[in-house]
Amino acid sequence: PVLSLKADRIDVRFIRLNSNQGPAAARNTGAEQADQPIILFIDADVEMQRLTLKRIQDAFETNPEISAVQGIYTSSAPEGFNTVTRYQNHYYHFAFKTIQAEYPAVCATYCFAVKRDVFVSAGGFDTSIKKPTVEDEAFGYRLTELNHKIQLHRGVQVTHLAHYQFDTLILRKFRMSFNQVKSLLRGVKPPVNSGDGHNKTHHSKDTLGAVL
Repeated sequence: PVLSLKADRIDVRFIRLNSNQGPAAARNTGAEQADQPIILFIDADVEMQRLTLKRIQDAFETNPEISAVQGIYTSSAPEGFNTVTRYQNHYYHFAFKTIQAEYPAVCATYCFAVKRDVFVSAGGFDTSIKKPTVEDEAFGYRLTELNHKIQLHRGVQVTHLAHYQFDTLILRKFRMSFNQVKSLLRGVKPPVNSGDGHNKTHHSKDTLGAVL
């Protein structure tokens, strides 16, 4: 079962920006107003399972050394979704699920929880990245370089409700790859093994690799 929350039906506080400054700025603005020890980022096109929040809370309580918890997409798409969308959901699910590193350098904000003090000390998301492309990926790299541990929790799953067509999917992958190159040119690079005995696998939403 999934948990679908309509923001206008529950007791939440809306923060409206005067202009579209990109997802990084929007998330940073929301995080600045948060007063709880854990910040959870959830995309608008996902549905949480009923145990999603409890499993995130349990993860922090049972493993105090972690700084963040990364969830994954379910492998299935709702009934009626086309083949391209089903393929992409399977890709997202298994690309994350098969990561072997104990604490990978991964951040995908469709379901990502982080300790508030860690988020603040790391400087939040890079607001120079205006489009929804690699701003979360870069943040995951930065957390790992700062020796924070991100737990990839395969039991924390959300259902992706985005629809894809073949042409829009190809364009999306091109846009993501283009922005990954731009990010590298700005000096944002995947973390490498720092000699601490842990492999640091890095993963973006559209490419998968391991730096050993």
